[in-house]
Amino acid sequence: MQTVLADAWHLGGFSAGRGIGSYLRGVLPLLAQEHDLRLVGLATRETDLPAGVDYRPIRRIAPNRLAQREHDFLLPFDLTRAARAEEADVVFSPADNPPRRSPLPWVQMLLDLIPLVVHDRSFRHPAARWRRIGPRLRSASALLTCSRNTAADAQRLLDVDPARIHVSPLGIDGRFRPPADPRCRADRPTLLYVGQYGPHKGFAEAFAVAAGIADAGLPHRLVMVGFLAPWHEPAVRELVERSPRPDRIDLLGYVNDVVAAYQGADALLVTSRYEGFCLPAVEAMACGTPVVAFDNSAIPEVVSGGGILVPDGDVAAAATALRGLLEDESYWDEVSERGIEHARAFSWERCAAMHADVLQAVATAG
Repeated sequence: MQTVLADAWHLGGFSAGRGIGSYLRGVLPLLAQEHDLRLVGLATRETDLPAGVDYRPIRRIAPNRLAQREHDFLLPFDLTRAARAEEADVVFSPADNPPRRSPLPWVQMLLDLIPLVVHDRSFRHPAARWRRIGPRLRSASALLTCSRNTAADAQRLLDVDPARIHVSPLGIDGRFRPPADPRCRADRPTLLYVGQYGPHKGFAEAFAVAAGIADAGLPHRLVMVGFLAPWHEPAVRELVERSPRPDRIDLLGYVNDVVAAYQGADALLVTSRYEGFCLPAVEAMACGTPVVAFDNSAIPEVVSGGGILVPDGDVAAAATALRGLLEDESYWDEVSERGIEHARAFSWERCAAMHADVLQAVATAG
């Protein structure tokens, strides 16, 4: 049995509730339980590791935004100690902390390079960080990406050898399924947006689409679900106030039961201008909730064939597509069923199997 040292630091603290947390909770236990690999997770003492993952303690004390820098600095020392103590074969770096050096062959997962693609002042520091750490990826024995679009970004922006890149789409678990009565929706007509705020997330476009739906005489409210960081809240509330119909927008922030939010919505709206994958689109389709999305970045890889794509940035087209769904029950049913079938292609089991093949090949090659 080969031993994998996995950087599980992101399962603690702020990142646990983000996409990286969902990804780690989906993949790590399956690698440990179904693929004849011994997983050792490097994590702080307050971190809950998935079942089957052995715990290797690391110590981190830096607060908030200094935490990333501290982890970057200390990770190579932690890996060296753990490699000796655990007699490990390979390192798995699943987040945006590629090690400065590794005592073993290592596999890197790349979820996106959005700070290098989206040119916005708020990405100034993340972009500078990626320009500094990005060249490390060329030292990885293999690079996993969650989409073909991210693989192309790695080649174009970081000059990664395409022969070392393996595309492994993300998955969802069994919680995401249609409600018992597919037409039993929320008490009030609802359009749903799921995602944390960022300059590329298309909040202003989503608000404009909601106004278009209101102007068409439909009663639907736009419900925004996703953790809203305190430092972003003033900007988001200003966008709401400046939107054409602020009375139609509800900022819910983080919700405990996102499955119920999907199941209760009449449609999911994806107005993001750039995504490395777009997990909410798959989750919504699996719940039988039709998806209307902008056609850009990795979104077509996820939505095409299961939802409705409209030209990137075209608010009027998105509103028209939504009206077609909301005003035609048979069309809604057709798109819902198509999405349910399409979402079956995305599973953590398939994602973990692809990961295991790469990890085992790198470990065997030494």
